[in-house]
Amino acid sequence: MAEQQRQTEACSGGKEPAFEKQMERLRKIVEMLEAGNLSLDKGVSLYKEGLALARGCRKQLENARHEVRILNDDALEAFQPENDGQRISHDG
Repeated sequence: MAEQQRQTEACSGGKEPAFEKQMERLRKIVEMLEAGNLSLDKGVSLYKEGLALARGCRKQLENARHEVRILNDDALEAFQPENDGQRISHDG
């Protein structure tokens, strides 16, 4: 129970745990829920923790996607098509 509480708190505020650790915990929660041998209270508790982890992962992915988009926008250059290693001339 303490581990679950720590994971949930980490996703809801303060420094977020590494994306990979969140995903691993989420996988374990899914496995436990799919096994179906939990009490109702434990299942609901794990479901809530899973939602918090999913939100945290989604937020990290959105932030990473935004950062990559910014980096790509700075690095974009006009595309120059080539034909067999030589530039195509449109002059005639």
